[in-house]
Amino acid sequence: MKESEMDQTLPLVSVIMPTYNHAAFIKESIESALSQSYEHLELIVIDNFSTDDTEQIVKSFINVDERIRYLAFRNHGIIAASRNFGIANSKGEFIAFLDSDDMWHPSKIEKQLAFFPDEGIVGVGTDATFISGTPHYRQIYYGRGQGGYIDYDYQHILRDNPIRTSSVLVRRDALLAVDGFDENPDFRFIEDWELWLRMAQGGSFRILEDRFLFYRVFTDKNRDMAESARRCFKVLERHLDLGYVNAEDTREATASINHSIARGLLRGDNPKCRQYFLKAIRGSSLHSKRLRALIGYLVSLLPPVFRQPTLSVLYAADKICRALRDLI
Repeated sequence: MKESEMDQTLPLVSVIMPTYNHAAFIKESIESALSQSYEHLELIVIDNFSTDDTEQIVKSFINVDERIRYLAFRNHGIIAASRNFGIANSKGEFIAFLDSDDMWHPSKIEKQLAFFPDEGIVGVGTDATFISGTPHYRQIYYGRGQGGYIDYDYQHILRDNPIRTSSVLVRRDALLAVDGFDENPDFRFIEDWELWLRMAQGGSFRILEDRFLFYRVFTDKNRDMAESARRCFKVLERHLDLGYVNAEDTREATASINHSIARGLLRGDNPKCRQYFLKAIRGSSLHSKRLRALIGYLVSLLPPVFRQPTLSVLYAADKICRALRDLI
């Protein structure tokens, strides 16, 4: 599609796609962006100097669709830097993020844009369909809202982050008002959560129940899960220093972080997971969270040969429960 064929009266949406060595997936990701029912968009691919065929694949699209741009940028392992570089080179009134191994439903952007006239909405995300070759992930279920969505304010996002970056569409001015992603290495892998929290000081994130995102899960996407979870304490420290929260406000978030650390250690058969499960049980006021932590603690007591099979059964049961909820 040529830029001259787009309706210039509509707001432009800039899609930011960081990538590195994703030649096996990026074609599908690009196609899902360019085939949106809302056509007034630009797609900016930020390539961290891939060594596979990523560049060639992206440039093959440029030959037939002028809405896509390819930019090489070395991020030194900080994906936040790639996203910020893409934002700096974008022109849109709205910014969307799409990782180069994920995909969108064709009506995603169109459906999301319809909610921005509502007062106090700084961003709109969606639920996701998971694509995975590993059983070791948990499909999060946040309940149902009367309008087909749930609005999350700062405190909700602090306790449990419901926002998947590849699902998000945000106002550019709201994003720039908080200076985008923080490139501090302390926030590596959690820089998105930290950004949503800063943005939520100015409004709510609306999460649609429609699964407009196809989210690919790999074992290596959960690499250093315990270490990444520990970094979340750095976010709490920062927001305490900024005066956004007090110590009591962070209690539930602390329990969630301890639970995430415990799950990461459990996957590595590290017995230290038990102390974090116990911290999560003691720290949370939510029965459901305490029950999950208790189950994790009991699984950690099983002989090593039984732990991973038991975890696989539990994850499978969780997916079945999610499917049953969808039918209700």
